Amino acid sequence: MFKILSKIFGNKTAQKLFELLFIFKTITLLLINYKRHSRSKSEGTILLGLIPTHQNLGDYALYLSALQFIKDFYPNHTILELTILEMPNKIFEFRNSMNSNTDLVFLIGGGNMGSRYLIEEFNRQVIFYVFRDFKRIQLPQSSSYENNLKGKLILKISQLIFQLNKDKILITSRDEKSFHFFKSKFNTKVLFFPDTVLYLKFSNNSPRTEKVLYCIRDDEESKFNSQERKKIKKIIHDKFSCVENFDTINKDTNCSNEVAFDKLINNISTSKLVITDRLHGVIFAFITNTNVIALPTCDHKLIDFFNWIKDFETTNFVSNITELENLLNRIQFTNIKNSAVFESNFKQLKNEIDIL
Repeated sequence: MFKILSKIFGNKTAQKLFELLFIFKTITLLLINYKRHSRSKSEGTILLGLIPTHQNLGDYALYLSALQFIKDFYPNHTILELTILEMPNKIFEFRNSMNSNTDLVFLIGGGNMGSRYLIEEFNRQVIFYVFRDFKRIQLPQSSSYENNLKGKLILKISQLIFQLNKDKILITSRDEKSFHFFKSKFNTKVLFFPDTVLYLKFSNNSPRTEKVLYCIRDDEESKFNSQERKKIKKIIHDKFSCVENFDTINKDTNCSNEVAFDKLINNISTSKLVITDRLHGVIFAFITNTNVIALPTCDHKLIDFFNWIKDFETTNFVSNITELENLLNRIQFTNIKNSAVFESNFKQLKNEIDIL
């Protein structure tokens, strides 16, 4: 559908039309499937919602890390997985099979809490409303509420929904700016925790090579124009003899996200250096103990996230092309292990959920 719309209207208009069509379809299916059945008296079930079905491997890693967190800290619970595409058909079936007194609802983290990613936000609002009698935990998110009429309307709707049984809601933020925004806008419990992908553990016995990987955004979140991106790529190729481009998007439709993610992680883990403005590209480098240089994006997400890892020897941040050139002339490579350094944060998150 999106490809057809983009050919007729162009990508930007097609995206807006696709979002509206998706929301209309979802609302229709929700109304059709809305039923009130007697609630289950079973215990020990967790719903994991907002699971993406697209090809973004950063979002796939957010799903993996949320699933691993739940399995580790709630080993005796049954896990129900609710993807965005399945939601209209399964949401009431799942709700009616769960016990609001004992069961939990988790939504995966990321950077889509707001009006910029309308489909994800709409699904979040529906889940928070339909499961309003349950404890609802939003895993660490970044805010993306635009300062326009659309952004203000979406924010107002979220505020109204979050008021319903607000004492049963825990919203967590992965960056300081979003944390203060959520605290000021939502009258519920808001806490500050790292991106859940940092919970993933990775080990690879393959030796490192001289390979240098880079991934520079070319979408609306990029801080650099096309000429600047070309200059960055030239600087990297001039400095290193073994250079490869990588992407956190799985562009091979014949390859599952599971396989594509494993390939990407293994590629990063055997590299000498990663240079990227993709937030999860930075995180993938960190969890594989690979040296990384992070570049800024158009908003606060990557810069603020970097505060979590700025004190580690494998991590570097540059704010412009000149700083990148200077750093490449003096960088020292190390492979100090970063794994498990955030375990205490996630144990604390489990404790906060317990007392909710």
